[in-house]
Amino acid sequence: MRLFFILLFAVSLNSFGQDSTAVREISDSCIFAQNTTASTFNSLTCIDNKFRVYMQCPIDHFSITIYDRWGKQVFFSNDIEQFWNANYCTDGVYVWIVRGKMIENGEIIAVEKMAPVNVIH
Repeated sequence: MRLFFILLFAVSLNSFGQDSTAVREISDSCIFAQNTTASTFNSLTCIDNKFRVYMQCPIDHFSITIYDRWGKQVFFSNDIEQFWNANYCTDGVYVWIVRGKMIENGEIIAVEKMAPVNVIH
């Protein structure tokens, strides 16, 4: 579990406030994603150039963001059915982050999962 602190500061009001929220990691039993995708479809290796995550547990407010090795956002979607087409991406390691909300013990909690995906030619 990760704990994020939010610090608010209003210069004109000369006051501040603080809040925190717990973000839990999505269980590996709830999410599946391939760890390798291709920048072009390769029929010899059967590695597809379409990357997406598959959820086995219900999730609300789903979002996925993919970053390149320099931290530049290369993909974002709120649609769990949409895939990232890695065409024309350079080979290397990219990072995907899924965020959303799940119900646990009758309570709505913020969840996320972060993992790498390799792009090969």
